[in-house]
Amino acid sequence: MKSMIWGAVIAACLLISMNASADVIEVNQVGLMFIPSEVVIQQGDTVRWIWADGAHTVTSGAGLFDPDQGVLFNNLLDAVNTVVEYTYDGAPGEYPYFCIPHFFLGMTGNVTVLPAEATSTEEATWSQVKTLFQ
Repeated sequence: MKSMIWGAVIAACLLISMNASADVIEVNQVGLMFIPSEVVIQQGDTVRWIWADGAHTVTSGAGLFDPDQGVLFNNLLDAVNTVVEYTYDGAPGEYPYFCIPHFFLGMTGNVTVLPAEATSTEEATWSQVKTLFQ
């Protein structure tokens, strides 16, 4: 009986993780700007930067003098690399980014990552799991 209960718990946990859906938020490069320059997302969401013209980068960090610049990502955004994506599955917090060649011209942005929220499917599944132990 115990193995059946644990099997049900494991199956429910897998179902919860499979039903969680992440969003993709788009940021457009327009001239020397990222629009919108500030986005708020949840853990597990993806930001997609879309190229319009010129040669740019999408580089994590607060700027050229940030010792952690490019640690999370450092990608070209140009005619060859027209889309850059990054999935924020780390800790909640503030994640600045910038364009290396245009940093001093103000081409910067920020991603605020909030803790992931449970979806209604997750909550319903969790309720089902809890009833196994009542």
